[in-house]
Amino acid sequence: MLLPGDLLGTWAVQSLLWQRSLTLGAMSVIATVLCVGINAAVWFGVFKGIKVLRIYLSRHSAIPGKNVAG
Repeated sequence: MLLPGDLLGTWAVQSLLWQRSLTLGAMSVIATVLCVGINAAVWFGVFKGIKVLRIYLSRHSAIPGKNVAG
C-alpha cells in the first residue's frame, strides 16, 4: 500500500505490452520506470495535500487569537 505505483505500473505493462514483441528485460525496465514515476507522483500529491491541509487548519484555528498565517 505504500508503493501504489508498483501495482499500477506492473498491471499496465502486463496488460498493454505483454503480447508485443518486447523482451522480458525491456518490459522490466519499462515497468521499473513506470513504478518510480507513479510512486513519485502519488507521494508528491500526498505531501502537497498535507501541506495545504496544515496551512488551512492553521488559518482556521478554533483557538481565538491564534490565527497566524503560516
